[in-house]
Amino acid sequence: MRNNPHVLSVSTSEAVPGSGINFNLFSIQTKNGFTDKGVDCYAVDENYFKTLGMKIVRGRSFSGLPDTLHSIIVNENMTKEYGWGDNAIGKRVRFPGDTSNFYLEVIGVVKDFNQKSLYNPIAPLIIFYRTTSNIIELKLNAQNISTAIASVETSWKKYFPDLPFAYTFLEQDFNSQYEADQKRGKIFTAFSILTILITCLGLLGLIAFTTEQRQKEISIRKVMGANVSQLVPLVTRNFIALVGLSCFIAFPVAWYFMNNWLKIFPYNTGLSATPFILSAIVVLLITLLTVIFHTLRAAVANPVKALRTE
Repeated sequence: MRNNPHVLSVSTSEAVPGSGINFNLFSIQTKNGFTDKGVDCYAVDENYFKTLGMKIVRGRSFSGLPDTLHSIIVNENMTKEYGWGDNAIGKRVRFPGDTSNFYLEVIGVVKDFNQKSLYNPIAPLIIFYRTTSNIIELKLNAQNISTAIASVETSWKKYFPDLPFAYTFLEQDFNSQYEADQKRGKIFTAFSILTILITCLGLLGLIAFTTEQRQKEISIRKVMGANVSQLVPLVTRNFIALVGLSCFIAFPVAWYFMNNWLKIFPYNTGLSATPFILSAIVVLLITLLTVIFHTLRAAVANPVKALRTE
């Protein structure tokens, strides 16, 4: 794969961001001595950070076989969690109950990245060195992805003719974690549209009934000299007040449930007033258009038809 002109970088690892992570118990050096804690961990080779574009912020990356036994790399959250700060390089980690002199030593600190989904905050992470693992990561030339994949598949089938060629893109793995959220979003969108349609039909019927009930009043006012601009507010203001009241009741309830849902995510943008303002504008526009349409019909109608029985 490294000799393939379409492949920019190759690495192997036990896990990739989003899946495959392990969780083990370690004895970790702190200012108060060693403490036993469970920490996420997995193994990678020396090209892992370069292939996935991760940045070493302190110390160095793995450099090959000399790092096999003792060297580990931790993330920034690990240094904060155990009070290492800028002095993380050289800190030691042991296996609980191990009475030998074996230890793991921090040689570098990698910039924090989301190893799990965005439902989980970034947690302390220990990364070991291993020359080969069960997952192969390829960074391909993005100018012609299809050609690159075909070339990689040809190489794979040459050396592993009995093994199926299967691959995924890292972004697809990330997206798959939120399929349930996307499905829920589509369901809520469909029900919201349905609710709006039913509401509009109810509003249409109510406005038609109201204007019909007030047809004689509108006709008398028209006979007495009222123009259309004076007649339209007669019906409109009542419905605008009702819509305003409904928004006043609905928006706090919507904010409460949306805010509680967003708390599931450790990283969220929070709720702003913009969606509520836009919703209020849309509701008012729908109401105004519906009310004005029926009010105008009543206002421009011949008053003789409404008053001929009087």
